[in-house]
Amino acid sequence: MPRKPKGSEQLSLDAIVLAATAFVDEHGLDALTMRALADRMGVYPTALYWHVGSKSRLVSLAAARLFAQVTVRPDDGISWQAWLRSTAWAIRDAMHEHPNFAPVLGSQLAVDLSTATDYLEALLAVLGHAGFAGETLIHAGNAFNATVIGWVSVELSAEPAESGRDADWKQGFANRLEALPGQQYPTITGLLPGIANRAVMLRWDSGARNPLTASFEFTVEALIAGMQAMARAA
Repeated sequence: MPRKPKGSEQLSLDAIVLAATAFVDEHGLDALTMRALADRMGVYPTALYWHVGSKSRLVSLAAARLFAQVTVRPDDGISWQAWLRSTAWAIRDAMHEHPNFAPVLGSQLAVDLSTATDYLEALLAVLGHAGFAGETLIHAGNAFNATVIGWVSVELSAEPAESGRDADWKQGFANRLEALPGQQYPTITGLLPGIANRAVMLRWDSGARNPLTASFEFTVEALIAGMQAMARAA
C-alpha cells in the first residue's frame, strides 16, 4: 500500500476544498495550482494529490460545494411556485458569493453527487407536486436548473483579461454604444442610457460588480409562469 506523503495526516478533504474555495475567491480560477494551494496550506503538493487526485476534481468539488450553501426550504405549507422562487434566489446568492466558480458550474459536468442528489431529489419532488410526471418531470427539472444556473453564470461572466492593459476600454465601449446611429438601431438608441451596461450583450462590468437583479427576477417569474401554464395543460 502506498505511503501517505508527508503532511497529509494533518489534512482532510473538507479542509482542502475550503482552502481551494478561499484561494479561488481571492485570486481566481486561473491562479489556482496544486503547488500554489500547497504553499498556502504549508504542505507538499503530493499531500493534496493524495486526498483529491487532481486539480480538476478539486475544482469540481469546490464548485459543487456551493450547493451545500443553498438553503432549500421544505415544501410543506408553501406553494410549489414559492418553493421554486425561493430556491432560484438561494442559488443565485450562493453563486454571487463565489463568482469565480460560475464558469465551472455553467460548463463542467463533474459534480459532487452527495450534494447534487439531495438538491435534485427535493426539486423533482416539488415539481411532481406541481403536476409534472415521467419524461415531463425530467424536462421541468432540466429547465429550472439550466435556466437558473446558466443565467447566473452568464450574469457573472468575467470581464475581458485585456482590461488590465487597457484601462480605458470600458469608457471606449460606452462611447461606441452612445455613438450608435439612431436610424440604424432605433430600438437600442431609444432605450439609452437605461440599457447601457444593463443588457447582457451590452455590458462592460461583470454581474459580480454590476448585478442584473431585476432581469433575474423577470427571468424567474417568466419561468414559473411558463411552468404553471404547462402544468395546467398536462
